[in-house]
Amino acid sequence: MENFSCSFDGTTVDIRDIKFTIMESMITKSTEFPRSGEKWFKNMGINGEYWNVFLKNPNMDTTVFKKGIPSTMLKSKWRNLLLVLKEIFY
Repeated sequence: MENFSCSFDGTTVDIRDIKFTIMESMITKSTEFPRSGEKWFKNMGINGEYWNVFLKNPNMDTTVFKKGIPSTMLKSKWRNLLLVLKEIFY
């Protein structure tokens, strides 16, 4: 799973010597998640206004983070929740 998530660029995946295309319709069919709601892609920048509630320093410039915000930058109540979620899903 980690190889998949690290190599997925939004359309293609490279796992060892196999390369294939992933379409939104395929994900919807396999997960049964609806194709509605807010779209998110890991290669998009982080918009600071959404993160201010969670950060220790709400005025922090989040544009410096390219691959996500380190958990040490989060308020403790959110950091603890994140750790619990990581244990469940990883």
